[in-house]
Amino acid sequence: MPERAPRGAQTLQQSAPPPQQGLAHDYAAIEATLRDSPLGRWFLAEYARRNRTPETQLLLDAIARLEAAVLKPQRQSGFSGILAELA
Repeated sequence: MPERAPRGAQTLQQSAPPPQQGLAHDYAAIEATLRDSPLGRWFLAEYARRNRTPETQLLLDAIARLEAAVLKPQRQSGFSGILAELA
């Protein structure tokens, strides 16, 4: 059985900042640290290159779906379809 914390003591979960608080600052600090060295700059460039491929594929798939929707022959229904056939 785990030991209980003394009364008034904060647990890690209670003292952790909310998820978004300070996140941008922490991100900028980590990025700056990585950019300070050649290996860090290489890592950032490689990470961006590897993550660009799935994102590009998602965009290409979305474009293909839009293209198919636009180029698909429009079904004419009801009265307007009959008029088009008579013309």
